[in-house]
Amino acid sequence: MKRKMFAVAIVLIVVLAMFAFAACGDGADDYVEVVNNGGFETLDGSNVQGWIKSTGTGESISFKSSPSAGTDEFDADLGARYGVIEMSSSSTTRVYISQTVNLVKNKIYRLSAYVDVQSITASGGYGFVVGILEDNNKGGINVAEVTEGFETVEYYFTSGISGEATLFVGMGQDGSTPYGTVRFDNISLQSVDTVPEGVTLGVVQDDADYSHSDGGSIVTVTLLAIFSVALVFGLYLVLRKVMPTDDTDAVAVQAQKDGKIVAMTDKTFVALIFAVVVAFVVRFVIGMFCYGMGSQIDALSSIASRIGSSGGLMNAFTDSANSNQPLGTMYVLWLLGMLGGAMGVESGSMGMALLVRIPMIIADMFTLLAVTSFAFRKLTDRRAAVGMSWLYAAMPVFFTLSAFYGSYEAVAIAFVVYALIALYEKNHIASGVFFTFSLLFSYYMLILVPIYATVQVMNAIREKDERVKIILTMVGSFVLYYIVSLPMCLSQLKTGKVFYVFEMIDAYFKSSSFLSTDAFNLYAIFGAANSTVRNTAMTVLNGMFVAAMAGVVGFAYWKQKSLADLFLYSSLALTLYAVIGAQSTVVVLPIAAALLLIYLIMLPDKRLYAVFGALSTLSFLNIAELMSRSGFITGNDSAGYLAFWSKSPFIIVFSLIAVFVAAYYVYVAIDIARYDRYTLISRRDGSFVDEIKAVFKKPRAVKNDETN
Repeated sequence: MKRKMFAVAIVLIVVLAMFAFAACGDGADDYVEVVNNGGFETLDGSNVQGWIKSTGTGESISFKSSPSAGTDEFDADLGARYGVIEMSSSSTTRVYISQTVNLVKNKIYRLSAYVDVQSITASGGYGFVVGILEDNNKGGINVAEVTEGFETVEYYFTSGISGEATLFVGMGQDGSTPYGTVRFDNISLQSVDTVPEGVTLGVVQDDADYSHSDGGSIVTVTLLAIFSVALVFGLYLVLRKVMPTDDTDAVAVQAQKDGKIVAMTDKTFVALIFAVVVAFVVRFVIGMFCYGMGSQIDALSSIASRIGSSGGLMNAFTDSANSNQPLGTMYVLWLLGMLGGAMGVESGSMGMALLVRIPMIIADMFTLLAVTSFAFRKLTDRRAAVGMSWLYAAMPVFFTLSAFYGSYEAVAIAFVVYALIALYEKNHIASGVFFTFSLLFSYYMLILVPIYATVQVMNAIREKDERVKIILTMVGSFVLYYIVSLPMCLSQLKTGKVFYVFEMIDAYFKSSSFLSTDAFNLYAIFGAANSTVRNTAMTVLNGMFVAAMAGVVGFAYWKQKSLADLFLYSSLALTLYAVIGAQSTVVVLPIAAALLLIYLIMLPDKRLYAVFGALSTLSFLNIAELMSRSGFITGNDSAGYLAFWSKSPFIIVFSLIAVFVAAYYVYVAIDIARYDRYTLISRRDGSFVDEIKAVFKKPRAVKNDETN
């Protein structure tokens, strides 16, 4: 039997490796100039060949001979002639010259121009512009300030247009009328194979819902989404065969372990080892052979290389590009940057992409260890404990978040899981330390601070013997967080900004101006994804929501005295923030799913199990589809972060489902925490159809004393 299991493991590893190589393909583009007569050297009579003036342009755009060699104004980079735009404030017509160019879909292009802006008054944020008329994103070169003589400006983009498009050079975009005097030359549009480090890749698209998704990435996302559902369903069938029978109080049985624990069999042990091996192999293979979420990985790699080689931690936050990263992430990137430098690993390389994800993969494995050890302590049947381990080990959302997408929220998940388990087991000091470290790796953990603090205050009131320890731990956690920030904030401290670290947190949440950024949530249903800007009222409501959750938890904990419900409330708070909170992102919901899994170990309610499956699958779809449309799953050469279109049917439909799941989650949580009513997963030998019917029957009341 063990030989068969080993053979299956080897086959699985080979299949995963083949998938990784197939999914992370490579390719190359040629350098090809697309523009005809971009230097305005060739004339067609009195006109410049290849270029057409827009209606009403008249003499606003003219072409003049370049200064001769030996004169003060001579510029070797200018050709025989250059273009000039001269517009006054009385001009009401947008002027430009244009020519038809051919673009290839999904190729990367470099658009450049040699520009001297002598005077400019921008309109709608636009000044001198070179771009594609058909581009719905209105991207391109945009110079809205005066320059000091001629300078080369450029814009990199990937094309969502296949075939003919209109390249224009002029003042403003549609609906804007800037004016001033601009000289320009050397208009160039080349297909290229790489983008310089730190350069943001734009997208030119005439189709609002354009994406880089192809057959391979669509199949990958679809199959893994189906696998998520199948895994939840399959393990449910396992659990209903090994849990206590329906006429037994499952919660009480779990608490009464002496002499009632089902022994570990060879098959169970093999299944557990197999879960751990699969978890590590899947994450390692993805990290080893796939670059990941390119824009995310590029940002982390760039930061690691910069702070690891110059200035170190002391100057970490003098660079504004670093300001959105939590403190713990910066410490890790600093260490990785030094390690990468010592090993000769360059920023933007596959080696650095793997290096920055190693801490996430390690943290993910520690989370699996926490889930497994807690399940073995709480569940009477080892087979059920192994089943819970498999839920974390193989659920696509968790290994996608850490090994593929590349989010340090994976590290925060590990710390917050250990923190809440320690608090549940009344190890207050360890809980405080772990929770502080979770804050160091994700600002979204701040959502849980009022809830965590409220429970600790209640504990201090109740537990007289532990009161001093709890108070010192809470104060110590704050001090620890502040001390950790000091090395990176020394420059700001010297200027009198004593609490600069908290200014950074505030700036992080203000950095995203949209109500919804690519996440499945309430606002996306109404077309607000990446389009509707938040306002002060929404920010205030966000704060009121977090405060209200803390109040509800405090009241419930005072009444029910159940520390187990802390996992439920924490998961619910994160779910509600992800689904109805302003400024939510795709990394919030996986944290909620992980905490709900811990609660399921203590209270295996059928309805919550279904909610866990729904949250995990929805969260995976959200992250994976974002990666797919950006071109990162199949390693598209023109891949670049491509946000969801605000009116995308995909994000609207799944946002509706997410809101429904969140509403159902609220109902079930109230039913459990307030009314002590559960529908426990229990041993059944009947048909699965009968089991589904049983879920919708009225839950039976069970006292919650044993989960305290």
